[in-house]
Amino acid sequence: EYAARVKAGHASIRRPVDPVELPFEFALNAFRLIEGSTIDAFESTTGLSAAVLRPTLESLAARGLIDRSTDRLKATALGLRFLNDVQAAFLPVATRGQRGSA
Repeated sequence: EYAARVKAGHASIRRPVDPVELPFEFALNAFRLIEGSTIDAFESTTGLSAAVLRPTLESLAARGLIDRSTDRLKATALGLRFLNDVQAAFLPVATRGQRGSA
């Protein structure tokens, strides 16, 4: 299917990001940055309340993967080593079991 789309000149598909996927999309960008990002940036770019992040942030902080000691959301040194796990924690629950499938 992909090869046929490329041949037809339509290799990419544009679609709006489903609101349930916004925390993951934000995490993809925010946690790869050494300086991280802020809760305010999450709320302003996604239009969602930071409350949707709280359980995931608490879980990741308890595992030592993110630093919540400041107003910034950022991965720790350990979190950067396991960045895929940090980012995957923000996947919608229904999608998590599909990781790695192509």
